[in-house]
Amino acid sequence: MKKFLAILSTLLCCAGCQPDLPLLPLGEEGPGAGEAKITEALIAAITEASKQQASADFMPRFNQVKTHACLNGVFWVSENLPSEFQQGLFQPGARYPVTARFANAREWDDRKKDFRGLSLKLTGTPGQPLWGQPGETDFLLNSYPQLFAATPQHFLAFVQASVDGKPWRYVVNPSHWYSLPIILKGRQKVNSVLETSYYSTTPYQLGQGTRQAVKYAVSPCGSQPIMGFDARDKDFLSANIERHLDIQAACFRFGVQLQRDSRKMPIENASALWREQDSPFRPLATITFTNQKIFGEALYQRCENMSFNPWQASADHQPLGGINRVRKAVYSEIGELRLQHNMSNQGH
Repeated sequence: MKKFLAILSTLLCCAGCQPDLPLLPLGEEGPGAGEAKITEALIAAITEASKQQASADFMPRFNQVKTHACLNGVFWVSENLPSEFQQGLFQPGARYPVTARFANAREWDDRKKDFRGLSLKLTGTPGQPLWGQPGETDFLLNSYPQLFAATPQHFLAFVQASVDGKPWRYVVNPSHWYSLPIILKGRQKVNSVLETSYYSTTPYQLGQGTRQAVKYAVSPCGSQPIMGFDARDKDFLSANIERHLDIQAACFRFGVQLQRDSRKMPIENASALWREQDSPFRPLATITFTNQKIFGEALYQRCENMSFNPWQASADHQPLGGINRVRKAVYSEIGELRLQHNMSNQGH
C-alpha cells in the first residue's frame, strides 16, 4: 500500500497539481482576502484540537508536540557579512543569546517517521518587534523545505479534518493532492536532531522598504558525531542530544535564500519549493551549543512554557505570505491558551 501511494504521489506531483495562485511581482504579497474569517476559524478549530489532546495537567502544542530539549547557545553573525545582507539583526560580528527548541511535529515515539521542528528565540536583538516582547526575535523552522498546506484555506481544511479525527479526508480532496508527496517525502526517521537541516518553508522580508524576500535555513556545520538509531527507546533523540554534546559542541549555519523569480519562487504558496539551483542559501551566521544539562523537570517546564511566533521580529524581518499572516493571531491566542492551562497545573 505504501509503495502504491508513493507511486501515485509521484505521478500527481509530475502532473503539476500545485494550487493555481496569481503571479505577483518580486517581494510582494497578495491581498489576503477573507483571511480574517479564516483566522477566526483556525483559532476555534485549533482550540478544540488542543483541548482534545490535553490531559488534566498538560496541553501540548498543536504542532511540534514533543520536546526533545531546549538548548542555550550563541547566534553569531559573520564578521565578513556582505553589505546586501546587513539588515536588522544581521550586523557584522553581532552576537545574541539563543534558545533552541527541538521537537517532533506529531509523533511521541522518536522511532517513527515524522517532521522535526526547530524553534529559535534570540534575545538582545535590535528594533521594535511587530508583535511580542522587545529585544526578542523568533525563527520557526521544519525539517522539510515545503509546507504541506499551500494557503491558509488549505491549512484550515487540514485542521478541521484533524479535529474530526479524519485527517485522511484532507488529502483525498483533489484540490489537496499536491500535499501527498510533501507528506510522504517530509516524514522521515532521523538519528539525531543535531545532524538535521531545518527550513522556514515560508518567506520573510529582508530590510525595511525593500522588495527582497528570503527564506531561512539552518544546517549542521561540517563534521558532526554520528549518532545511532535505538530501536528499543522511543525517546532516543533526547539521549542522542546529550551524547552529542558530551563529545563536542553542536554547530549550525544560518542562511538565507533570496527570491530571484516570483514565478518559480512564489510568496503566497507555502508548499512551493524554492530550488537551490535557482538561488542557493547564503550563510549569514553560526549557532553553537556547548555541553549543558538538558534533563530535569524544571528545564522541561521552562521549555514547554516558551512560546514562539514568526511575528516576534522587527520590520526588517517581517513575515510574508498568507500562512504567515494568519499565524500572528493564531499563535498568539493558542499560545496563551496552552500557557494558562499548563501554568495553572504547575501551581502558578
